[in-house]
Amino acid sequence: MTVLGKFSPHQEVYSIDKYFLSLDGFNTDLTTFGQTIRQRVKNCTGLPVCVGIGSTKILAKLANHVAKKQPEWQGVCDLGTLSEPALNDLLARIEVGEVWGVG
Repeated sequence: MTVLGKFSPHQEVYSIDKYFLSLDGFNTDLTTFGQTIRQRVKNCTGLPVCVGIGSTKILAKLANHVAKKQPEWQGVCDLGTLSEPALNDLLARIEVGEVWGVG
């Protein structure tokens, strides 16, 4: 949590393995930023992590699920980079039981 807290002034520790950072107003490539977060956590703790970026906590959790399960995302999924049709297609392929708070 100490490592992650250095990346944004607005944070929420949700549980031992769930941590939300607000990236509102960040003027940077969020996928690259997510890769930086992954590397820093790995270097400081030895723990591999994935990063999900979305406009809500539920979408961020779904993005994290995608980052973990689909290797082409290389551990970071930023849903904001997808067109609306691509986002809808991606979300349609996720089982409802994978939705945080539902399954």
